[in-house]
Amino acid sequence: RKISKTTKQDYRGYRAVRTNKSSPELIKMELDNIVIDNNSEMPVILLKESNGNRYLLIWIGISEAYSIAMALSEVKTPRPMTHDLMLNTLQQLKINVESIEISQIVFDTYFAFINLRLSDGNIIKIDSRPSDGLALAVRIKCEIFAAKGVLDLMGIEFKNRIEKEKQFKEI
Repeated sequence: RKISKTTKQDYRGYRAVRTNKSSPELIKMELDNIVIDNNSEMPVILLKESNGNRYLLIWIGISEAYSIAMALSEVKTPRPMTHDLMLNTLQQLKINVESIEISQIVFDTYFAFINLRLSDGNIIKIDSRPSDGLALAVRIKCEIFAAKGVLDLMGIEFKNRIEKEKQFKEI
């Protein structure tokens, strides 16, 4: 959610990207990693453009990072975690998670939608924090997208693996 000062770009004064169109151009993304920002010591989700070299860096809370890391590691808990409960509820209601969409950024906050397919076939968009949407995405293995305008504005490229490792450490 938050933009750190650790990245090479200067984000002060950037304009907000709002995608008010009903169907903005979307770019397929992959969850590359969850890392720790070396300066802020906060977790960061690295979303990588599927057919490119750009990354979206999304700072998230510790509990959300833990939830995503648990799902990626396929760790089963004796009782459902919050995101497991949400997914179980949707499944019991026969609602499918179609995709997660990083839709806009306003100042330093990313916005997202969880796209749900109802039992009648209609798709609805539910406003979501990106971290909550991504916590569902890793559990259900659904597609992740970013609005082209968001990726164009906030996407960064690392020159090499070493540059990436200087900014972040593995969880």
